[in-house]
Amino acid sequence: MGWILFRFLFLITLSLNLIQANEAIQKALELQLHKKQEWLTLLHFENGKSQIDDSSFFYAQNGNIDSKQELIETIKNFYKPLDKNIQPNTKLSIRETSNNPHDKHAICRFPARFNFLNSYLDFENLPNIQCKEYENMLNYINPQSITLIFPAAHINTPASMFGHTFLVFDNQYDSKLLSHSINYAANADQNTENGFIYAIKGVFGFYKGYYSILPYYDSLKEYRDAENRDIWEFKLNLTKEQTLKAYNHMWELRNTYSHYYFFDENCSYNILWLLEIATNKKLRNNFTYQVIPLETIFVLEKNDLIKETTYRPSKLKIIQTYEKLFTKQELESLKKIKDSKIELPNIKDKEKEKLFLELALHMSEYYLQSGKLDTKDYANIVHKIAKQRAEQKKSVDIIPPQPKSPLESHRALRLSSSIQVKTKNKKQTKQGNLEFRLAYHDLSDSDIGQLKGTQIEFLKTNISFNDKQAKIDDFTLISLASIKPISPLFKPISYRFDSGASRIFENLSPYIKLGAGFSIDILSTYAYYLLEPTIMHDKKTIVGISNTFGLILFDQSIYKVFLQYDNTIYSNSIIQNNIKSTFSMNLTQNYAIFASYNAKIYTHYKEKYEDLIKVGFRFYF
Repeated sequence: MGWILFRFLFLITLSLNLIQANEAIQKALELQLHKKQEWLTLLHFENGKSQIDDSSFFYAQNGNIDSKQELIETIKNFYKPLDKNIQPNTKLSIRETSNNPHDKHAICRFPARFNFLNSYLDFENLPNIQCKEYENMLNYINPQSITLIFPAAHINTPASMFGHTFLVFDNQYDSKLLSHSINYAANADQNTENGFIYAIKGVFGFYKGYYSILPYYDSLKEYRDAENRDIWEFKLNLTKEQTLKAYNHMWELRNTYSHYYFFDENCSYNILWLLEIATNKKLRNNFTYQVIPLETIFVLEKNDLIKETTYRPSKLKIIQTYEKLFTKQELESLKKIKDSKIELPNIKDKEKEKLFLELALHMSEYYLQSGKLDTKDYANIVHKIAKQRAEQKKSVDIIPPQPKSPLESHRALRLSSSIQVKTKNKKQTKQGNLEFRLAYHDLSDSDIGQLKGTQIEFLKTNISFNDKQAKIDDFTLISLASIKPISPLFKPISYRFDSGASRIFENLSPYIKLGAGFSIDILSTYAYYLLEPTIMHDKKTIVGISNTFGLILFDQSIYKVFLQYDNTIYSNSIIQNNIKSTFSMNLTQNYAIFASYNAKIYTHYKEKYEDLIKVGFRFYF
């Protein structure tokens, strides 16, 4: 008898809920809430379709293309009752995902949707749902404000060569290390997968992208310490209420995926969805066909969302700052740490000895993070060094100088216009020249706000023209370079990869070039040498090998001088000596004038000599 009464009361409750739900739906349709921009943003709609590819994110069968039907089904699910015998899991750990029907109910599953709709509809007589999983996590993370994090470019990893962005929900503690970070990334291990395959699959969306939440100190260990990337923190000008809106939407996106695309729907693009929910601004409208992490920072600045900036140097940057205080002989002993040995030199200066011990501690951690030292040996060595260091007084902290902020960098796209004078066969011609580059930095651009010695170029086209004709002089598909100076403690390999088409001889010929070498620092200058094999096709396949010497002056300045000489011997017996030089000066952050000189001297070729002088301007946007 009791069971029948219970079922009867349940059916009555269900009927009342359906009535309440239909009334709420009718009001929502009258207000046309399904057309509101905030609702469309919550569904990640763009051009009439959601960019969320996971069907579990929607209640309506066609919710990914029909915002109206998804609104109707969402309201129905808000009023969906639970069996009164089901109790919430109050002991749930924040590390667990709840399977309790309370926590899976629409009210708990979609708090951002609920708050948006409730602000218009004032829901009444909703089922008594207790969102313990949501409340536990909210209380634990305690989001008070948001900071955008920008780890600088990591040129040796395809997915990170443009840098990266993620968010941190700041809590009530003074230390940001106790906060939690929100990241969006492809579900692939770029460190174990083939780099080329990883890049190709990333370009064409073969990976699923997921949001994740981690303690910020774990993210710092990965980006700053393991990958040796400088970290820039941009605290955003958001209220606590706006922060909560972003957090609620992040909660809705847990365990749902959208296809990851390297150039547009990437980490930075998907993080912007959260900030659009918080600010009710269409931040993504600033992009058309590509989203570069650095560019997202410019968008936030444009919208007055950046409140303050903090710089965290990488472990490598800290070590390199200490490194300059000691002689090559004194530093030699530190290399033995990776062999589980420690032999400290006899340093008579007590203050200098303290700093050396601190450097030894940093080197131990560096070798641990890079896999050159196991945990047990690391613990033993650190114990010995720390014990000796503890016996001495505190020294003055060695802080790496803060470089120019990425916000002072030039923009990614570059348009160059110039007048060029070409001399060939003793005949001089004057032409106009236009060059367009999709992205994003080369060795002749100003290094302000950029990673020193880095070149990343995509889809650069160089066209010369006069009143009679126009022709493509060269085309760059992709060009990557990492010119890293060596030091007593570090011997990085410098490399460069180029692919595209160029008039190496006369015809526009496709080519691929890959070279490696080394670089050295000379005051405010750095020089490099590369051995660069080349494969090209000019009516037939030709192989060449180049000895390349380069010199770059005034990095991190509005002035930049780029000098390069290469001697190339081709398989068709032609020898080419090539001299390139560029002087540029930034008049403003995104406007520069430049002059360049390029000379080619041939042996065993019909042409003996040609040179090209250009004078013009560069506009970055």
